[in-house]
Amino acid sequence: MLTIATEHLVRVRDLMSSPVRTIPADASIADAKRALADERVSAFAVISASGRVVGVLSTSDVCDPRHDSPSADVASAMTRVLYAVRPDDPALAAVRLMVREDIHRVLVVTEGGGLVGIVTAMDVLKAVAAGGGDSTTELVRLGP
Repeated sequence: MLTIATEHLVRVRDLMSSPVRTIPADASIADAKRALADERVSAFAVISASGRVVGVLSTSDVCDPRHDSPSADVASAMTRVLYAVRPDDPALAAVRLMVREDIHRVLVVTEGGGLVGIVTAMDVLKAVAAGGGDSTTELVRLGP
């Protein structure tokens, strides 16, 4: 019997969650708080009226007292700086980006900018707990 060890690079697509939960930019903060609780997520990608991703809204954004006004909308509270990776990027690239920028999530977008997923700190922890990392070794057995 022949045993060959091969290395498999873990990609962003292997870690990401999909589909990404979204919320309209013009939704109220009150609606966003309810939706975050109902969907049991820590953030939404914020979508403009034209369907483009324009920000990220997290639980910490909606809990900020500066956004307590009944007229406050998601656009006024969201984080406008977007960090993104591509599905075929090494997973470690997403992790390094999150560490370097001190963020809890990165969006996953196609070459054309289409939103296809999100990688969160919890996604990374789940992969580590399952034995994933930047690469895994796979044993291939040939023969009887």
